[in-house]
Amino acid sequence: MPALDDPRRESYCQNIVLGHSKREAFRQAGYSVKSDSGATKVSQRPEVIERISELRAENLKRVQRKTAYTRDWVIATLIDTVKEAQDDRKHREVILALEKLGSELGMFIRKSETTTRAEVPESKEQVRAEITSLLGRVLGVDEADIKKAADAKSVGPGTGIIGEAPKH
Repeated sequence: MPALDDPRRESYCQNIVLGHSKREAFRQAGYSVKSDSGATKVSQRPEVIERISELRAENLKRVQRKTAYTRDWVIATLIDTVKEAQDDRKHREVILALEKLGSELGMFIRKSETTTRAEVPESKEQVRAEITSLLGRVLGVDEADIKKAADAKSVGPGTGIIGEAPKH
């Protein structure tokens, strides 16, 4: 449906979609506000109801396109970054990209977020097992090797877990 022929009614519809009250939308559209009855009458006209519905649908589609594209692009880019960094054995970049990807997907709880008791790990061993499992899957390393390196506190050069130590 194209814009309404009556510019004040079209303005009223636009203002309603922007979130204004009926009375405020009516006033901003150039109508004289002596009572709420004028705004009510305009809001009940079939073409106004249809136009408001159409404008809201257009806004929703626009927001969904922008949001979906942006979120999908970020996720796809983070996944590509993880793959490239793994191929180049840049494990720090892999970890950073995975942290961002996990946060975007809601896998991690930030300190500012509240948790329920069920979300809090019961013990250090449980946390360690979950981290070991995740690292094993992400880095493609056997969990036993990760445990052995962690027990020996050896994650530097020659362990095959993290790679070469950074040069200072």
